[in-house]
Amino acid sequence: MDDDDDDSSTDGTHLYELEALHVVTTGDPLDNAYVKLATVDETTGTPEFSDQTRLILPTFPNIVHGSLLGYLLLEAGPARQRASIFYDGQGTMSVESLCAKRIEDSRMIDALIKFINRYYSYFNVRGPSRNDFLAQTDTIQSNVTSGDVTTLDAVQQVLGALTRSDPHVYLVTNNDTVIPPLGFQAMELSPLWDSSFAVPYGRLKERQTWKDGQNTLAMTGLLNMSGRRAVYFLLTSLAQDDSFYEEVSQALVQLLSQAKQYEIILDLRHNPGGDEVQGLKIMYDLLSAGSDNPSDIQSVYYATNSFRIDPEDENRFYEIQRAPVDVPVQSRTRMAVLTSRNCVSSCEGFVLALRQAGAILVGENTAGASGNPQPFLIPNVGKAYISTWKAGDVNGVPFEASGIAADIEVTAVVSADDDPVLDAAVQYMENSSETADSASVDSQTSLVALFTFAGLVALLL
Repeated sequence: MDDDDDDSSTDGTHLYELEALHVVTTGDPLDNAYVKLATVDETTGTPEFSDQTRLILPTFPNIVHGSLLGYLLLEAGPARQRASIFYDGQGTMSVESLCAKRIEDSRMIDALIKFINRYYSYFNVRGPSRNDFLAQTDTIQSNVTSGDVTTLDAVQQVLGALTRSDPHVYLVTNNDTVIPPLGFQAMELSPLWDSSFAVPYGRLKERQTWKDGQNTLAMTGLLNMSGRRAVYFLLTSLAQDDSFYEEVSQALVQLLSQAKQYEIILDLRHNPGGDEVQGLKIMYDLLSAGSDNPSDIQSVYYATNSFRIDPEDENRFYEIQRAPVDVPVQSRTRMAVLTSRNCVSSCEGFVLALRQAGAILVGENTAGASGNPQPFLIPNVGKAYISTWKAGDVNGVPFEASGIAADIEVTAVVSADDDPVLDAAVQYMENSSETADSASVDSQTSLVALFTFAGLVALLL
């Protein structure tokens, strides 16, 4: 590693610009890798890694990445630094060379702008064009150099050029303040009986509610439908709390068995996302509840994404990558999913997975905001997050800004006394067949046959 300002004897946190990285990969082309710089204890030789040193690299077999621009946050000290590669799929990677140079505080804003210029995925879609962004930030850089603004103010101004239309661009300060506030952090939930949840709250039998420590609300119960009952499930986020979802999922499976009809209405209209994996776990449990052989599973694709390939062209992206999920081969579970513009981010990935599992979407388009935000760490300020990928449906069609369209569109206003979206879902369940023969089950939930992925080599829009 090249460091012109070698102060390795001084402890502290510093930002380094990765000037050149030569990486060779072999293996599965559908995964990403990330590189970390570890601090190695001289006595034991044990590396210590920090999540604050991550640089995301799209990787493909037998392709050499050279001169990639990125940034690493390093802990300066007497211990030597070691570059390490991590790969989340089957394959190998090797670092042929790495060169990094410390960034002085006076160049921090310039480094942030270069990071956004290189990796931001939604120029011309969510934000301004790349050239317009660079023009807007010229003045900010001048003000920093002259001392007219603080680093914190300058960071907010740089991100402000993007945050007006991209919910995945934000700053988390060192005291954990989120600027601007996101999702339910920016909302105050009304009581269930005096809100847009009032109609299902009043109709449900054997109603149960849960709330975790991260403002995630869940509600389950049984809805009467023409002589039979369907399970209703409201979920207001996908926060990372395994025990919370295990408890809720167990209650859902019990309700499905109690209803004797494997029909469920999932209400995701107020779900700003979080951890997509939690949603996929719930989906698997619901499908397994309606399967005679839940251990007979298959891996299918439900979404796609790609990263920018060219730092000088905001419209050129790497080869599309597909997101897989394991599902039972057969299931009697039938699902209707309620959607709205408040269904955001990883919740939209959850919606795509549910659709591939045969669910019908009822309501409005989702928000169309799935940016895979990754941090740029700024010592003494915090982490600036920006969108880094272009998300798409299983066929590679991007849905950013436009959202995922509902199969049954309902745009009527929901009130404390009337819920046309829920009514439409109930009507769909009532009008469709009450039971499915084995042939229709095979066609609905043998998901591999539902879609193919061919000819998508690069997304050049």
